[in-house]
Amino acid sequence: MPKKGQKTTQHRVNGRFAKRPSSANLSDNDDASNTLSDRDETKVDTYLQETELEDLPDIFSNMSLGDDTPPGPTQFVTAEQFAALINTVNSLSDQLKAANATKDAPPPPPEVPPEVPPPPAFVPPVTRATGPSPTLRSLFPQIEAAHITAIIQHSFMAGDLYKLDSKYRDKEPAFAFNAATMQFENSNRAARDYKTPNALFTPVVTYCNILSLRCGNANGLMAWSRVVTTSSHLFKILGRFFCPHCDHFTTPSPLRTVKTHVERLHAKEAHFKDKTKDIGICYRPEANGSLMCFVEDCSHEERSLASMKTHLKQSHKLKFNTTNLYLWDNSAAVPATPAPTSPNPNSPLTETSEDTESDNRSDRAQSIGIGSRRVSRSTSRHSNKPYMRVDTNLDHPSRSVSASSSRDVSPIGRGRTALRSANTPAQPSPLNRVIFSRPASRPPTPEQDSISSDQHTDANDQHMDIVNDEAGQLRQSISDMLHHPISSLTDISDIDQANIPLRKFGLVLFRIPSSNFPPQHILICIICKKGITLSHAIDHPSSHHIKKRTELKHWLEENTILWNLRTSNAGISLPAIPIEPFDLLEILNGFKCNVCTFLSTSEDVLRKHIQYFHKDIPNASSSSVLLQTFFKPQPRYFEVLSVDPIDSEAIVHAYLSDVKALPAFKKSADRILVPKDVNDVGPLLASTEWHIHFHQYLDDRSKIRQIVQLMKVPTKNEPNAWLGLPLYDVVKKYMADFKKKTSRLGLAAKCMLTTYPRVSHDDEAFAVVSDKSQDAYGLVVRKWTIACLRSLHPRQDDYSIPLTNTDKQHAQSLINALQTNDIAAAIPFFHNFIKHLFYPRTPTSDKWSDPFECLFAVYSLKEGGTFASAQESTHPLAALKYFIRGIMIHEAFNNIDSFDGNITLAIEQEAKQNVVPMTSGAYNACCEHSRFISALAYGSTRPPTTIISIDEQSVTHQGKKLRMSNLREGLQRLQKELFAEILDLTLGFENKIIEPQNLHDDWSNDEYGYTWLKQHRFLNNEEALFKALLVHPRWRLGTLSNQKFTIDFSRAWDYLNTSKKLLEKLFFYTFCTAGQTPRINEFLDYQIENGIRPRNFFWDNGRLWVATRRTKTETQTRTESFLPMKCHDHLSHFLKLYFLLIRPVETRLVFFMHGQQATQISKQYMWVLGGDRISDDEGYQLISQLTKAYFGVELGTREYRHITVAIGRMYLGNEAEMDDE
Repeated sequence: MPKKGQKTTQHRVNGRFAKRPSSANLSDNDDASNTLSDRDETKVDTYLQETELEDLPDIFSNMSLGDDTPPGPTQFVTAEQFAALINTVNSLSDQLKAANATKDAPPPPPEVPPEVPPPPAFVPPVTRATGPSPTLRSLFPQIEAAHITAIIQHSFMAGDLYKLDSKYRDKEPAFAFNAATMQFENSNRAARDYKTPNALFTPVVTYCNILSLRCGNANGLMAWSRVVTTSSHLFKILGRFFCPHCDHFTTPSPLRTVKTHVERLHAKEAHFKDKTKDIGICYRPEANGSLMCFVEDCSHEERSLASMKTHLKQSHKLKFNTTNLYLWDNSAAVPATPAPTSPNPNSPLTETSEDTESDNRSDRAQSIGIGSRRVSRSTSRHSNKPYMRVDTNLDHPSRSVSASSSRDVSPIGRGRTALRSANTPAQPSPLNRVIFSRPASRPPTPEQDSISSDQHTDANDQHMDIVNDEAGQLRQSISDMLHHPISSLTDISDIDQANIPLRKFGLVLFRIPSSNFPPQHILICIICKKGITLSHAIDHPSSHHIKKRTELKHWLEENTILWNLRTSNAGISLPAIPIEPFDLLEILNGFKCNVCTFLSTSEDVLRKHIQYFHKDIPNASSSSVLLQTFFKPQPRYFEVLSVDPIDSEAIVHAYLSDVKALPAFKKSADRILVPKDVNDVGPLLASTEWHIHFHQYLDDRSKIRQIVQLMKVPTKNEPNAWLGLPLYDVVKKYMADFKKKTSRLGLAAKCMLTTYPRVSHDDEAFAVVSDKSQDAYGLVVRKWTIACLRSLHPRQDDYSIPLTNTDKQHAQSLINALQTNDIAAAIPFFHNFIKHLFYPRTPTSDKWSDPFECLFAVYSLKEGGTFASAQESTHPLAALKYFIRGIMIHEAFNNIDSFDGNITLAIEQEAKQNVVPMTSGAYNACCEHSRFISALAYGSTRPPTTIISIDEQSVTHQGKKLRMSNLREGLQRLQKELFAEILDLTLGFENKIIEPQNLHDDWSNDEYGYTWLKQHRFLNNEEALFKALLVHPRWRLGTLSNQKFTIDFSRAWDYLNTSKKLLEKLFFYTFCTAGQTPRINEFLDYQIENGIRPRNFFWDNGRLWVATRRTKTETQTRTESFLPMKCHDHLSHFLKLYFLLIRPVETRLVFFMHGQQATQISKQYMWVLGGDRISDDEGYQLISQLTKAYFGVELGTREYRHITVAIGRMYLGNEAEMDDE
């Protein structure tokens, strides 16, 4: 530390204190006046302020530090510097003479004041500062005053950055050179010379904070914070992708590739040791060559160090535990060459390139290590103070710094040059040098360049091209980041997608805005409004009655590292000034110490803090503030601003105008919910698996429409009109031809067309159909043919029928014949095409490579995304079986000459290929599919398990007794609770429902999306309730964020949780209605509107019905069921209110919180909680819990079903008694 001067007003020059000159005579000829006018003084001050410090000669560079400095001969300036100073003084003197000569002249007209220039984009230097202000000293007590002064004067050295970091500030270098090993030992110099760019972050932050706080401007502080954040990102990127020894850039695996690069190009020698014993030294003769094995008589070479280690261990059985690497001198890092700052290029102060090269060769630093473990050995012996400009050229004392002047490897610019670039005085921001400087390395000599180029192969050249391209992309991304420092590296849409599964557990992923790269995230419970640690993340949702812990556990295992999740307040950067509160965190009432930055939610704690820490300050006090914290355990509070209440009308207006997701919400109604469970499809789909084959198309109606269009018969006005009438004539004539030939067949031949080989005389004979049926069958064949012809040249990503090359050749021949409009000539081509299509084919590993399977699936697909029922599927199968027999007849007559005119033998030959069971043709496929359409009924009998009491007031099932009085009272109590909860959620809108007078619900309509809820306008404004809930004091579901509408997730979760409890009770109330009680998995399949399977919810003259359409025996019987149950008056009323008022609100909230898939589920299924269907296990638990709560006995679904059957027999009688009555 320098000694302080005698006076506080004493000036500094380059960090040294100097006496103020007592006077300064500007000119010997200035006899007129010893004083200057105000205008003259302004001119002089302006000139001196606009003149950069570096533009003036350094006449004070060797000024004594104080009065007690011993006198001695000191050379202040050179002749050239003195001449430049004299010229400057003469110029100032001339200006003053001219000013005095015009003193008596009339004043000039007033000048128009110039426009105020915009503020500079950097923090200007304070050249006249004598020391740091008290504010800066109090804010940075650990930083020495001289360092702060040097920073605000822009004279702080890059190599002294370590002095701003308490971790390294007090460490002094200690060198011990071992001549035997040629190494420096016992040195902690690496602590000063930062080993990675990441280590620069702390001192750079301190540097920028000092500059920004010196301005006292909040905007400047924010600007600097953005630059610092950007610098942090850049340091981390550079630290991973750049070799620490040269300019090599590596990608895509930084750590491994950098290490390999250093081993191959920079390691000249590898010394192997076993503890203290030297094993041997492997040499690399060339910079890019191979390591040579040191074992005698072994000429083995290896490129990498790891391979050489393996060779030594396996081939020579050597043991070693230490490996030291010595790098090549000509590839080791050297200091960068800063631009000379001398204004005169011909000045002797500037060194020539030869001198610089020689100096660098003689004093080059030695580097030992690999990757980030490199230790630089410097031969420099300068003990510089942080506020001094380095002057290593003792013969030429000046402000110029030569390339050889710095032997110290600095983390910025590789030299002890000032952070400010000397050749860019207009941009004195120090971070320009920090951000854009990179370590320089010596360029290779022509000889080395030629040797290296000879050793590169074409593959290496291609690899380097790729590396250069990716390096350019990386530098471009860094440039984009510098221009947009506050932009997030994590896409906002990625966080939104990650939050969709998390919201099911009441959690959201939140990015900490003040975090550096990589961004930090925490998990926040939107119900509690607090951060959740990873140790409690799995168990915390259970406190809100949210289950499915396994799914949450899997998510945490896969995403904890990906999202850099924080587990505590430690390590989280908190804002230093009050900010806008975070919507997801709870706002707490707290207190702030007015003396320091201590915050607490307890007034007693703050009072004790003031008494202990500020007892010497008489006026120490506290004030009330609003606080937030990320985690409540061991909280670290930060102050937030108060938020004004949001106007209710503003929320509704923002919802109507700003929510851009509403079109997507409405569009979700046009999407089809693809079934994922076998119970979501009928028996036919379970066998054919058409929905699995089309799974990638079913969620898009346009793709479904394209598939259905494959079989659309064109009209005469369409371009492919030849697929219309000409093909119709060909098929009709073809079918008429084999119908005519059938009359020439004997009965034995007709029987062989249906059954072969024949084992009985009871076989059914083939019979032709009527002309009307023939036209219907022909339409099926034409559609299938059209689909094949349109699949010859499909567009990319379009569905097409799989055809072999032979199929395509016959199809193209048929197209050519149809385009000629010659029906008779086209029939042979049609026969060849249709025969190869449906005759037995070579078996494959995938059934969907068979055209028949694909054609049958396409024919059964409807535009709504549903498939034909089993009854509808019998028609194409019957048509195809009939037509294949016609193909056999046509082929038999074509080959009759081969059988000496015997048509029976010819038919038998065709039957052997097609009718024989287990063959792979389309005929047997039709038979197999037909077998699955119908099945026998399946049933079983069981002994009774229920007992009715003598007084018929209770029923016991396997030890569990249900009393009739408890059943009645429980259902009545449940009814009252349902009514009260519905009123709480509907805000009085239950009275605004318009009862329809002529609503006719078509129960047989199976069109996708059809429901009675869409057949009448039950409310004048369908969104009236949702708008009211947005601003209602009880719920207030909407809010504004950055003047944009958003859902208040905490309130929305509260509403969904309340409606969830209502739906659970309504679920139980519906399950207990009179009628045949369904099984729980059958009951959970109930749908509001038609999906792949038809709905279960119907309207009939103001009363509602529910129907069970799938029973347990469906998989055995292969038949669907329809078992309706009529809802009583109270249940009908509750279901109307819920599905007309509450479910639409839930659907909108689910859309905002859980996404589009959950929205479709809420629209289609009855029993949905928070966008997810109630599972079987949850249904079983609900029945057990609610029966115990309302009936006084815990019953499972099986037990309750048995009891209800006994109740029906007890009060209604058995079937025999009912039949008798």
